[in-house]
Amino acid sequence: MDLTDEQKSQLKFLLDTNVISQKEYDDKMYPKETWDVKKFANGMLSIFSPVEWAKDIYSLLNVRKIIIYLIIIISIFGYGYMKGVKGKPVHFDVEGKEAYIKLNGETLHIKSDGTAEIIDTKTGKKIKDINVKDVKDLDKFVTPVAFQFKPVGVVGTGFGGGKAGIEGGVGISWLRAWYTSVESFVTNRAVYPVGVSYKLDKIKMPNSAIGIGVGMRYDKSIRTIFYYRWSF
Repeated sequence: MDLTDEQKSQLKFLLDTNVISQKEYDDKMYPKETWDVKKFANGMLSIFSPVEWAKDIYSLLNVRKIIIYLIIIISIFGYGYMKGVKGKPVHFDVEGKEAYIKLNGETLHIKSDGTAEIIDTKTGKKIKDINVKDVKDLDKFVTPVAFQFKPVGVVGTGFGGGKAGIEGGVGISWLRAWYTSVESFVTNRAVYPVGVSYKLDKIKMPNSAIGIGVGMRYDKSIRTIFYYRWSF
């Protein structure tokens, strides 16, 4: 059981007046968790308790944790996808024809199937295949996960720490992953350190997105917002 502030003050007084030792003070202030068969049994049997299940589900599915889970999943799968795409060969639309472009001591050979390779001009031997990672601009284009610095505008409906209501503000989108972005922003009602939004490119709104964010009102109460975001 946690000690009250009054009990903590009393213990501090007893320590300062040498009534109890430092060890006694520490033992009471920071009691060590001991093995308790009864607690263990109750914990095992709580699998049949709907109340305990409801508490666990609630703790797992709060908005802040969902956002953290999304960021972790996006980062893991994004990295794997990026590595895979960069290793793919570049394809040129040459309509079944071949092309040879001389470089500095080497030749770029575009084959009839659209793939490309670098060959030694003198010997004709292949030096390497051309992959996505070898083309600088294409490499940037296919990278699904990247940091960015884009000013954004936000408007949405916030809940918690007071009445629900419309709010708006500005911020910075600082991470992208495929069609998903992570941003931080402030509105007239709260500060939102983290918001996750999904771009609306598929419905021909490339500078727009919808998202959900968690932040703190200026009175320090927690607030959640469902918002529409656009890039300047």
